[in-house]
Amino acid sequence: MTAQRLNSDSLVLLLLCSDLAMSNFSVKPYTLKQWESLSKKLLMSNLKRPKAFLETTPIEWMTELQINNEEAERIGKLLSRSGQLAIEIERLSSIGIWITTRAESTYPNRYKKLLRTNSPVVLYGAGDINILENRAIAIVGSRDVDQSGKEFTELVATTVVNNGYTVVSGGSRGVDSIAENAALLAKGKVISVLSDSLETTIRKKETRNQILNSNLLLLSAYNPIARFKGYTAIERNKHIYALADYTFVSSSDKKGGTWAGANENLNFAWNPLLVRNSIDVPEGNEALIKLGGIPILFDEVVGASRNLDEFIELKKNIVSPISTKPATVYNLFDTVWPVIEKYLHEDRSVNDVSIYFALYPEQARLWLEEAVKNNRIKRTTKGYKKTTPIQDHEQITLF
Repeated sequence: MTAQRLNSDSLVLLLLCSDLAMSNFSVKPYTLKQWESLSKKLLMSNLKRPKAFLETTPIEWMTELQINNEEAERIGKLLSRSGQLAIEIERLSSIGIWITTRAESTYPNRYKKLLRTNSPVVLYGAGDINILENRAIAIVGSRDVDQSGKEFTELVATTVVNNGYTVVSGGSRGVDSIAENAALLAKGKVISVLSDSLETTIRKKETRNQILNSNLLLLSAYNPIARFKGYTAIERNKHIYALADYTFVSSSDKKGGTWAGANENLNFAWNPLLVRNSIDVPEGNEALIKLGGIPILFDEVVGASRNLDEFIELKKNIVSPISTKPATVYNLFDTVWPVIEKYLHEDRSVNDVSIYFALYPEQARLWLEEAVKNNRIKRTTKGYKKTTPIQDHEQITLF
């Protein structure tokens, strides 16, 4: 994708919500939360779309959006750097970095579907953007990993590739890099979701070669020249999970990015969490399994080397040590759901539902996900809640 293909809505989103071309600029771009507030007003007004800011006046913004003069001035100042932004977009394009936004057809639908209003407004990337359409499995874990964890990671990555999936990971030292390298060695495709230094990463010779061979896609929600920050590494986790059909956790402590991301995935049930299990796994692995992660042994992955889909589905449907009949998961759904639904008058997590109704976490998650599929509830930033027509409308028209 080239810079010239960005539509007018995208250019406004970049001007308002990105920190590109902000050198010596006193006004800060809109945060994700601030943009959600403004975009809701925009959708409810006669302006409707971001590009309307280019076609109307500050007086009209204040009237239509019910904003004060200070905010209108902020919007005007952010829009005024269009010339600098155009130069920066061309510079990034010249070194192989493309941009997409929520307003582009190239933006990953999985983000809008799963992350909803928490999906990043702007994405930067390098490589074949069509890789985002592939079936994918995430492999995550600690930066410091033992030999057993390394071997498990390499096995899973190779198995994922052999089963036709793309590997998604975070590009960090440790499990991320091990998974990505093993997948590329197996002639597979990789999406590496970065939290910093996209521009630095793309300049590495081996990285560029993999990108040119259409095997590697680098993706980031942060300025390509951004430096490492702990909170962006944590925020980036949801972007990894949202691109994947399943996630394997190789190694996790009970703190740090891997732990936070895995817990977030269990809470929002973005996809099934499969956790390495053995007598020598880190305590974080054991804790994640207790919270609802699906335990996976090394030998089980070996046995599923050519039947990964079938194997994961079987593991996913084991909801308790007692029940071995997956069909029973939904047999009682219509009977118990009205009771659970009453409990969801406010945001509830999987763990909330599990504890309140004395359910195994995986049982609670499956019932909640079934309700999401039936449009009876929706995912929220804190868990699950009854769906309302206005919230559904907001999701459909998300910018």
